[in-house]
Amino acid sequence: METEKEIDLEHLYPKPYCVADGCLAREVYKKDRAKPEIVQVCNFIPFMVSQVTEDNGAELSSRVKVGAIKNGKRLPDVDISHEEFNGMGWITRVWGFGCNIAEGSSTKDKIRFAIQATADKADSVMIYTVTGWKKIDGQYHFLMPDDTAQTVKLPGKMSGYTMKRDYSATDIERSFSLLDCRLAPKEIIYPLVSFAFMSPLNCFLREAGCEPKTVLMLTGKTGSKKSTLAALFLSFFGHFTASTLPLSFKDTENSIMYHAFALKDTLTCIDDFHPSGRQDEFNMTSTAQIIMRAYGDRVGRGKLNARSDPMETRYPQGNAIVTAEFAPDIGESGTARYIAVEMNTDSLDIDSLSAYQEEAARGTFNACMFAYTEWIRETFLCDAEKEKEIKKYLHEMFVDKRDEMIKRLIKSRVNFHPRIPEDTSVMRIGFKLFLKFLLVKNIIDDDLYQLFLLEFDDVMYSLAVAQCRSVEQDKPVFKFICKINALLESGRYFVAPKERGRVDRNLSCLGYEDDKSFYFFKSLSHSAVKKLCDEQGELFSISENALSKQLIA
Repeated sequence: METEKEIDLEHLYPKPYCVADGCLAREVYKKDRAKPEIVQVCNFIPFMVSQVTEDNGAELSSRVKVGAIKNGKRLPDVDISHEEFNGMGWITRVWGFGCNIAEGSSTKDKIRFAIQATADKADSVMIYTVTGWKKIDGQYHFLMPDDTAQTVKLPGKMSGYTMKRDYSATDIERSFSLLDCRLAPKEIIYPLVSFAFMSPLNCFLREAGCEPKTVLMLTGKTGSKKSTLAALFLSFFGHFTASTLPLSFKDTENSIMYHAFALKDTLTCIDDFHPSGRQDEFNMTSTAQIIMRAYGDRVGRGKLNARSDPMETRYPQGNAIVTAEFAPDIGESGTARYIAVEMNTDSLDIDSLSAYQEEAARGTFNACMFAYTEWIRETFLCDAEKEKEIKKYLHEMFVDKRDEMIKRLIKSRVNFHPRIPEDTSVMRIGFKLFLKFLLVKNIIDDDLYQLFLLEFDDVMYSLAVAQCRSVEQDKPVFKFICKINALLESGRYFVAPKERGRVDRNLSCLGYEDDKSFYFFKSLSHSAVKKLCDEQGELFSISENALSKQLIA
């Protein structure tokens, strides 16, 4: 029913409805007449064009597309929800008051019935508003916009996402060339490559019990081209530049979480943690906290619908790069939920960057990602047995590398948060699978494959150690000691010799000292540190009792 020529007006409606004089009409039989009387229902001919079902990854919703002909001309088609369709109030709102409905309390219901009666002639359309792997008719399919087999539509700021459906060996070779690190040091490139090629594995990693629970944070001063580099790696999943990244810290938290759920098995970027003032820093830090917990926990907030029925929870289903001028102050727990990669103003080779940007614009990286997802589908998702094997394989890889990283950190006497070995091990999975793909495509040989893995392990160990130190510095005890020291050195407070006995609290005395220890007044010292943190715009939310327990431990 896409054009007026395809509409068979004579057989459009079932009896007693019909088309008469270019209008929807109804045959009405009366006792004293042998032939029916033709009664106009409305002065146009409405019909259903298509029935649309939307799958957003959590639930199905449906709507209808309705068309009409008036005075021999096709009116604009209108998309309406099932709930709105029944009321018929949309007719004059969309098509204007020239579309007149006959008088009578039940006339709107007659029009509804007549339109609905054309449903068997309407198209049925399935639209996906989510990306990533979906089993359709028993076969896995990687959903992305511009799909030739399925209709995928991403609203709003996700318009840059797409995927070419063809590739060449050259596309893979040029994508592999990122690993030669002419663009940037391997400490920057390897984690980004890992994140990009780990993303299409997300849903299977979740089922294997080792879903990524971290964010990759690119930090550096203005001019270090963090956003430019993030856009380059997002080009594996579409067309992006530094000015068209999908998300930023200026977006609302709800908007970020909505996009994070829809972008399943893909990579996104939340750009520009760059507070310009005290209130701006408070707002952005709050957003950063929510982002880290959302990606770090992968658990959505429970909600109820209008009928108080529980709704499907929505959580990030892909991976995220965050760009920031400096790491946000989000405490020990928040810091443990990201891996930081630091960039300097000279980290990127500008000539190489320009060349790779041209490749991205041509769709080279995007084509490589299509080849990679096709390899995953053909190798690991071709039947149920293979699918079980890949989940087992992913879990075993995760456990082995996690335990190996734990042993390495312990041997080096590095205090570590349990999340950090898990984060580095799951990132290695993405890097290793990309190398396996290159090996199968004869881009690299086995010796190069092993060399890259060894280099990646060393890079991730260095990043893990740095992250462990950052987490340590964000511990409340560490911050308390640093701030107490600053207060004493500044002269705002002091400690008295223990042998002098009790000292008047009004003299800014935080406690006592002897040759071996400090003895701080619990409430006063906690209050002084909290006040200093508030003045400096830093987070210090631990209670007095909790701080005391951690100091004792």
